[in-house]
This record gives sequence, structure tokens and C-alpha cells, in this order.
Amino acid sequence: MNDSLTLSLFLQNLYQAYERLTDPMVTGICRDLGIVIASMHRIDFSKTIDPLSGMGCSSLYTKELSEKLGFFKSQILGTYDVGDVNKLWCVCIESVKSI
Repeated sequence: MNDSLTLSLFLQNLYQAYERLTDPMVTGICRDLGIVIASMHRIDFSKTIDPLSGMGCSSLYTKELSEKLGFFKSQILGTYDVGDVNKLWCVCIESVKSI
């Protein structure tokens, strides 16, 4: 019984060390996405958009947000594929609130 307790404590300490190493990365991702979302909240949708100017403001922000999410998913979360921890990261990132 003592061996299983030792193993459990070891795994818990290992996971906590891993979290301390990856928390700054997840925080950076959340901050980066929060900045784009906050920019979208400042758009005045009551103003008309010049159709000749290219894409509308909201489309630019949506495109930027999509590109960032794609990058984070493929380059960062895909690189650090650690099973269930990825799910926890995605839940954390998904809960981003505007800054």
C-alpha cells in the first residue's frame, strides 16, 4: 500500500511541476485571444462600413481570431499533445473573457 501512495504522490508532484512550466504559455494564449476579443467589443456596428474598403472591421477581427486559434491549435497544443491535459488547456482558453 505504501508503494501506491508513493507513486501517487510522485505523479501528483510531476503534474504540478508540469503545470508550473506550462501555465505561462496558457496565460499568454488567453491574453492574446482576449486582446482580439476586446478589440471586437469596441467596434461600433451602428456605423456603415464602406464596401470598397475591403473586408469590414468585424470580419478582420474574426479572421485574426480564427488565425490565432488555428495557430495555437496546430503549433502549440499539437506540439505539446499530452492527452487529458490538452482538454484542460482548451477549457481554460475557451473561457477567455475580454480584457
